[in-house]
Order: sequence, then structure tokens, then C-alpha cells
Amino acid sequence: MKLALGTVQLGLNYGVSNISGQPSFEEAEAILALAQKSGIHCLDTAIAYGESHSVLGRLKHLTNHAQIVTKLPPFAGEQFDQQAIQVYLDYIEQSFVDLKQARLYGMLFHQASDLLKQGANQLCDALLEQKSQGNILKTGISLYGHDPISDLLLNRYVDLVQIPFNCFDTHFKHPSFVQQCKDNQIEVHARSCFLQGLLLMKPDAIPNYFSPWKKQILTFAQLAQAFKVPPSALAMAYVLREPHIDKLVVGVNSHHELEQLIAHYEIAQSLDTQNLPDLSIEDANLTNPANWQC
Repeated sequence: MKLALGTVQLGLNYGVSNISGQPSFEEAEAILALAQKSGIHCLDTAIAYGESHSVLGRLKHLTNHAQIVTKLPPFAGEQFDQQAIQVYLDYIEQSFVDLKQARLYGMLFHQASDLLKQGANQLCDALLEQKSQGNILKTGISLYGHDPISDLLLNRYVDLVQIPFNCFDTHFKHPSFVQQCKDNQIEVHARSCFLQGLLLMKPDAIPNYFSPWKKQILTFAQLAQAFKVPPSALAMAYVLREPHIDKLVVGVNSHHELEQLIAHYEIAQSLDTQNLPDLSIEDANLTNPANWQC
């Protein structure tokens, strides 16, 4: 199954459409139990996701056989000096402890540009050593549209990337990105399929900030109605039709949401995606949630 479970919601209050807050520990357990039962074996997390590591570690009985991908925190400095390197080496070691795992599927730089900073090579060497010992299977970066893709993908450290991808944000559909991933045998995971839930919101609940793109958001909703599918199924179909994407990372706030999402994933897989219109929007004020002012 291409579906992977994002766990940022398990660690903090997350998402523009989230009105229920961070799930309780019991709800997190129900979510992970359903994921395991449904064949969702890949879990995405990050040190920056609040209590996410801790929750996954406490639920080791449900995560022990999962492919866990985590991310190092973004680094604010311009270069990694010895003190910063030691802090990040500690982050790496602490991730195994907090997640209660002897082996991780992936460890990424959450801020891809950190990989190009002076001193980062020492961190990469440490991570590659973890790979050689079999403690980490893949290493890589979490990309954004403004990142210098060519410079990053040519790095020997990178064999897994996470990208934003949805019906509006198709920046990484560019042929040069796909080709470089293929040439370098890089695994691709896609996030932001629902744009933090924006694509699933009722029109009258959408914050005023998104007024400049209301027409496009309504077009997406009308398209779902025309195809007679839930908006979440249509949103996933836009990602699933891209053959170079290996995993589709989605997050939920409850096991009921996950149950529904899995059903909609099946619908998305059955859609004839050849006739889906291009809805791409080249505007980072919409496609990059970090720019949102709401």
C-alpha cells in the first residue's frame, strides 16, 4: 500500500481544519492499531512534531514492525560548528531512544538546505555510518519548492526525499526532478495531499486568507462532485497518478478519520485519472502553509 501515516497530529495541535486539537493517547493508540491492521506500514514523524516521538515510543507494540521515517530539526545557524554537530549527533541517538527502536527506516534533514551548510558533511558521515551498521536504512531530505533541487539530489547522502504534492502544488512534477530521482534511485514520499485539510473544508468554513484562491478551491470541490467521489479521494487521486511517488503521507485526528480515509483511498485507486484537469497554482502563498497568515 502506498498510504503512509503522518503522525504530526499525534504530537501537537496541527492543521488549518483541525478543530478537535491533539488526539488523546488512547485515540493515538486506536489510530496506530487501525493503521497496523489495515496494512499501513510506513509512519512519518519528526523531532519537531511535539510529542510525536514519545507517543510512538510508548506505543511500541504497534510501531515495532513499522517503517519509521523521522527528521532532524531545522538548523537556524549558517554553519555547523562542533557544538552544533554534537547537538545533532545527540538528536540522532535520542531518536532511537524516544521511539524505542533499534532500527529506523529513514532519517531526513527537515530543512533540506541544512545539507548544504558548512560542517554538514560530518553529520552526513555519522548518518552514513548508522546506515552501514544497519541502524538506518535510508537518509535524505524534506524538500520545499524553493530548494536547489539539483545540488541536493546529487548528494551521496540522499536516497529518500519527502516533497509537498497536491492538485494545486505540482512543482515537483518537473521532468528534471523525476529523472534525477530515477537516475539516483531515490525514494519519493509525498506530503500535503490535502493542504493541511484546506481541500476538505466546507466553503463557508474556509478562512478569509484564502479568498484570492476561492475560485480554484471551489473548482476542486465541484470536480469531486462531478466525479461523484469524496474530496479526499479526489485529492489522493491527484497524487496516486504520479508513478514516481512511492508513498503518500496523510495524517488524521481520529481512527474514524483514518477508517474513512482508507475507504477513500480505495476509491482514489479506482478513479480514471487520465481525464483529471490540471489545477496547478504557482503561488507559494497558497501552496506553502508556512506562508499562511491565518
